[in-house]
Amino acid sequence: GGRKGLWRSNLLERDVRAVICEAPIDALSYAKLRNDTNDRTRYFATGGQISRFQWGLIDGLMEKYRSQKIAVIPAFDNDPGGNAYILQFHERYPGEEIAIDLPPGKGRTGMMYFRASCKYQQHREVSLEDAKNRQVL
Repeated sequence: GGRKGLWRSNLLERDVRAVICEAPIDALSYAKLRNDTNDRTRYFATGGQISRFQWGLIDGLMEKYRSQKIAVIPAFDNDPGGNAYILQFHERYPGEEIAIDLPPGKGRTGMMYFRASCKYQQHREVSLEDAKNRQVL
């Protein structure tokens, strides 16, 4: 058996944001909803549950992007699994300024939100502190 890595979009030197989603389709949906007209966002997906190996890859991204001043945005599903990942981000990277982006409504996935959002509504942005205090959970 092999190891599950991270799916990623094209990486460009001019990128200023890195969005991490659970599934590649969530990353594509996020890209469509957020409509980055300057195309300065790179996307990653874990393919479901985040393994220890994948956390190691994310640790490397966090370290590298900190020095490059690339904003990391976890955009997980607004369900128990996604909320657990938000808390894990908070625990793993204390002191980091990370914008969390969740689909509005408890239990919503990125893909569900995309299908229901023909008018390109905004995701709800919350801070790690809000997540830690379980205000978004």
